[in-house]
Amino acid sequence: LGVTLPFAAAREVVRGLGLESEQQYAELRKAGADLERVSAEAWNSGHALKVRQAAAAVDTGRLPARPDLVYREEWRGWEDWLGK
Repeated sequence: LGVTLPFAAAREVVRGLGLESEQQYAELRKAGADLERVSAEAWNSGHALKVRQAAAAVDTGRLPARPDLVYREEWRGWEDWLGK
């Protein structure tokens, strides 16, 4: 596993993926680098292909499973984390 990215860098990566929800973030983390394991049904409106392509170069091991706990001091909620 890699070292967790600093808050600002991790948030920038996550925002660049265009994820819509905490659930989509959790699915991305669970899938790790092998995004083919994520079913298209797990994403909204055909979002899976876009996320797979965008995340192909993302080391999901450097993104925390619980950013709300890891980045407790910087955390401003899921909308901020996802860029909504």
